[in-house]
Amino acid sequence: MTSNPADVFDPNLANNHDTETTVVVPRFADLSVLQFDSPDPVFAGSDLTYEIHVHNFGPNTATAVVLTNRLPQNSDFLFISATTSSSLGTCTFSRGSTIPGDDPTVTCNLGFLASGATTIVNLVVRPTRPGNFFNSASVTSNSEVDLDVGNNSRIERTIVTPAVALNSFDFDDLGASKGVLQHMAAGFPFIDRKADPSFALMEFMNYVNQGYSRRG
Repeated sequence: MTSNPADVFDPNLANNHDTETTVVVPRFADLSVLQFDSPDPVFAGSDLTYEIHVHNFGPNTATAVVLTNRLPQNSDFLFISATTSSSLGTCTFSRGSTIPGDDPTVTCNLGFLASGATTIVNLVVRPTRPGNFFNSASVTSNSEVDLDVGNNSRIERTIVTPAVALNSFDFDDLGASKGVLQHMAAGFPFIDRKADPSFALMEFMNYVNQGYSRRG
């Protein structure tokens, strides 16, 4: 014979239910970003590299880390490439538009970043005209609470100088019999006289690429 539960008397209804409280502790990760430009100054029309370091000061692993890099307008900078040292990282480029604020943007999804770890993004661009330009990089993580948002962004200024036109210099004295680039001695840092003019020309261009300019 089976009893009907409805016919069973419960002498203590107070213990028929229970409530469990669960406290969800947030995860913390202090992300920071630094960036370095090279070369600076750079000639218009030459490649410029931004080396961007994303670091996690912890204490927890940061997940879904995203680096957003805003370039000057398309007419000023050309995007060449973006690579990351993270095996999980991928970078994409958006051209933006002529609308103010809609700048060309490189977005890098970096995945996980352990406490104390650093990942590096190398961004290569090509400035098209002289001037002072500013590159803005910022990092976020959607899953953790950032303990210090003050170090989540960084702006780097780069000076772009006019391109050097080789035909603007007088190379009449460029010859093995006369030494090399003697007419430039007063205008540029000392260049050793060489027997091979092509070697001296390369040496001269190395000086130029390091940011030296002719003295008035």
